[in-house]
Amino acid sequence: INAEYMGKLRDENVPLKKGSTNLFQVLSKLNPDIEGNHLLQFNLWECDYHKVHVPADGVITYIGRYPSSDGLFGANETTVFEITASPEFRVYVAAIGQDNVQDFAVEVVLGQQVRKVDILGYFQLGSQVVVVFPNVEGTKIGVRLEQNVFVGDPVATFTAPKMNLCQARLC
Repeated sequence: INAEYMGKLRDENVPLKKGSTNLFQVLSKLNPDIEGNHLLQFNLWECDYHKVHVPADGVITYIGRYPSSDGLFGANETTVFEITASPEFRVYVAAIGQDNVQDFAVEVVLGQQVRKVDILGYFQLGSQVVVVFPNVEGTKIGVRLEQNVFVGDPVATFTAPKMNLCQARLC
């Protein structure tokens, strides 16, 4: 997996291949204060590892599936997860099937306690993963554009609150 985009989440600048404003709309319904949060977008190529791992310790508080018939991302199904680490710190993961990729296979359930690097689910082929997390004091992004990321690599660290956010190499 490599980091394709990083920046702040805004309605007009989510750089997804399809349906960018739809992802923003989905996330802003879950969290009205989502605008300005950090956004990291990763591409998974056909040769990559395709398991998506939990980026932060917490509880699965939302799993939403948006099939192509809903028009989210055109012909691609998307699965959105909310992981609540604390009431003030919620992390979102969007697993986006691209082109003819089959549905995302979910391996967690609502209310499940999860830890960093646990498996959320997987794709059979290439796709996209977007991670959105709060813009808190002391945030340091730990990846560069086009950098390959492996399981357990921290993609962001925080001095307040004390926690690491890590994203897997989805290869």
